[in-house]
Amino acid sequence: MKTKFEASQLISRAYKGHCNIMTPDKIAFGWINDNMAYELSHGIGLEPASHIYGVTIVSEIGTAVKKEFDISQCFDSLQKAEEYIGKMKEKPKKGKV
Repeated sequence: MKTKFEASQLISRAYKGHCNIMTPDKIAFGWINDNMAYELSHGIGLEPASHIYGVTIVSEIGTAVKKEFDISQCFDSLQKAEEYIGKMKEKPKKGKV
């Protein structure tokens, strides 16, 4: 299995080292499957004292990296974001949960 560091490298390559403007603070990196990495991050929400959590997903296809906009999501709680990652890991192929 690939390492968390390799997942962070793939995300960084896809986004050329830039962080997400809405969720710039990284929490964790990991793998959905052998070729699909995720970044879990958070940021300040629109409401006072609120936070948002983002799950950014990219896939590695040969030497190319694809940003998976259709399955990357934002959540209003860390628990919901982590549950989404868990559900994605259960899926045999990419797709909406």
